[in-house]
Amino acid sequence: MENKKKEVVLAAYDAYNARDAEAILTFVSDDVDWPDGDKRLHGRDALRQYWLNQWTGTRTHDTPTDVTELSDGRIRVRLDQIVRDMDGAEISRGTFEYFFELRDDLITRLDIIKP
Repeated sequence: MENKKKEVVLAAYDAYNARDAEAILTFVSDDVDWPDGDKRLHGRDALRQYWLNQWTGTRTHDTPTDVTELSDGRIRVRLDQIVRDMDGAEISRGTFEYFFELRDDLITRLDIIKP
């Protein structure tokens, strides 16, 4: 891959899809700022708990379809997302744009937009 930032983001998706919270956390900063509905989560411990809670009720798979570094340094990821219940039945399907900010090759912030 041509760009370290893109590599970091794609590796984080691989870890997320494998439901490996500890692996994902190696790609985020100590002071990471992450969306959770209408509120924001801060720090690795908050993210770990968020993912572990999420994975007890659903199985989400994110497939990046386009990864682009923007002129302001953020990484935009267009992705297709499928959410299933624990028995494999589809709950939802959607397309999103995720915007990542990185510092020192670690994710510091995520913002999500549903087109």
